[in-house]
Amino acid sequence: MLQRLWKMAASAFALAAFSIPASAAQPSDFHVLDVIEGRWGWVVPEGEESPASCAEGGVRIWLNEDRTIYYSQYPEMDEPNVAPILQVQQNWIFIQYEGEERTTDAGETVAWVLFMTSPDRFIWIRQDWIGSGGSTRPLERCISPNLT
Repeated sequence: MLQRLWKMAASAFALAAFSIPASAAQPSDFHVLDVIEGRWGWVVPEGEESPASCAEGGVRIWLNEDRTIYYSQYPEMDEPNVAPILQVQQNWIFIQYEGEERTTDAGETVAWVLFMTSPDRFIWIRQDWIGSGGSTRPLERCISPNLT
């Protein structure tokens, strides 16, 4: 357990110290914990469908009262995903989902960085992608009044 926590802390340090482009690490006029709650949809190329686009209901994200636990839930889910927030910076949080079963090529349990590129857009960077430039497609805030 201690070894796993040490690896996660080392990865978070590597993210903070080496992997965030200088332009992205500049102070912003928002804080991730102030803007992340809401409904979000995956950005997909025109003509492509996604079950998690805003048109399909997206994913709802919220935090607990003291903003230490991250929750996300897609419309078809009975229960939300739950993840403690392990580290917070101005425009990103580092989480690992409770009950996460996915593993990296090295056999480690996957952890994630939610990186806000603006108050209305973010990407996911898997812990083992840090330094390689890998990320998911972006998610954008769903604006429809029915999806807030």
